[in-house]
Amino acid sequence: MKVDRKELVEKLTLADLGRVGGSELETLIQCRSYVLKDKQLITFNGEICCKIPTELDFDVAIPGDDFKRLLQKFPDDEIELEKKNNEIVITGKRKKAGILFEEIQLPYDEIPDKGTWSIVDPDVPKMLKFASNTCGKDYAQILTTLVHITPDYIEASDNFRLFRGTVSTGFSDNFCLRGATAREISRLDLSEVCHKDGWLHFKCEDGAVVSCRCAGEEYHDNIGSVLAVTGEECVLPSNLADILERAQVMQDTDSENPKAFVQLNKNELYLKTQKDQGWYEERKRIKYDGEEIKFQVNPQFLYDILSYTRKVVVAEKRIKIEVDNIEFVAALVIGGE
Repeated sequence: MKVDRKELVEKLTLADLGRVGGSELETLIQCRSYVLKDKQLITFNGEICCKIPTELDFDVAIPGDDFKRLLQKFPDDEIELEKKNNEIVITGKRKKAGILFEEIQLPYDEIPDKGTWSIVDPDVPKMLKFASNTCGKDYAQILTTLVHITPDYIEASDNFRLFRGTVSTGFSDNFCLRGATAREISRLDLSEVCHKDGWLHFKCEDGAVVSCRCAGEEYHDNIGSVLAVTGEECVLPSNLADILERAQVMQDTDSENPKAFVQLNKNELYLKTQKDQGWYEERKRIKYDGEEIKFQVNPQFLYDILSYTRKVVVAEKRIKIEVDNIEFVAALVIGGE
């Protein structure tokens, strides 16, 4: 059958959310495969499952990355896919390729049936993104790596920073997701959500459904008390976004939790980023007459929040950014960097 090549590549790219991303999950059978079943493209790594509508009426499992790579290399806008013997044959103009398939063994049917769908607020992806950028990566302190989703807000904390976004999530209970999973979900164009038996399901505008296994941990009680901050207001410089863009060159992009070091002195802001290969620092004059303070923040979070406000509140031990339905608190750094 004839298919739009670029559209199929886009669907495979979305489906990569459900393909294995780490060695801890590689024991799941066909975790690296693209499954085509009942006119759906399916991937499942044990934690995330993607089901994407497709016109392809094949019942096969295509292992590895070669299927997507071949489609990316074909220059044709339209190609033909056929199931022949034990191969999927890709045909373009004066070119062909074949890739072996397997019988389907991917255990995606272990995921519980979906519950009742609820409309998701358009701000939910943004809140998931901000929360995931506040998570830590110390799995010995598992709660610092999780995003907490409630009916009325989404939050995360690495014990030094706390983010809370007030939003109607569409869920009727409390759940935790791994920060890395929440970050992937935040990239989707979500329309509806539901949950059942330890799984959260997110429906996209194009009909794709991404299902995520909940973390089993209970989240902190009364963590919201940290958000009560009273202090001196300070306005960050108008070109701080430009400073952050320059600093990103020396940001540790391989880290799941990159940080920028920020220091406020009298009438001066100092920002520094660092990675193994080098560092970047910049100073900027600002209106600030308080005590010297130091804090760390995810550079991308700070960059994003600047589109909403440049005002911060500085207290004795914490600094707070608050605008509309967003609250963010960072503990001040004691001593050096």
